[in-house]
Amino acid sequence: MSLPPNFEIIFTSDIEFEFLTVEVYFHSYRIFQLNRENGIENIEIEFLLDLRAIPGDIDIKFSLEDFYKVIEIAKNDLINYDKK
Repeated sequence: MSLPPNFEIIFTSDIEFEFLTVEVYFHSYRIFQLNRENGIENIEIEFLLDLRAIPGDIDIKFSLEDFYKVIEIAKNDLINYDKK
């Protein structure tokens, strides 16, 4: 499954977490992070976007289906990272 246009997934190592996290970007702006600190059955999402910091010519608007798709891809990447 490929990412919808303008989305990017990046693995990060946040000192706050024991395990790697994934951050999701849209038009190069970080919008949310997934972590598995409470197990893969309890993955948490944290929204990181500050809309006031985005220039007015950038429209942070996408389809709901694209949003579901990118969440699912990021979740699967996070779950399967250790299996690579």
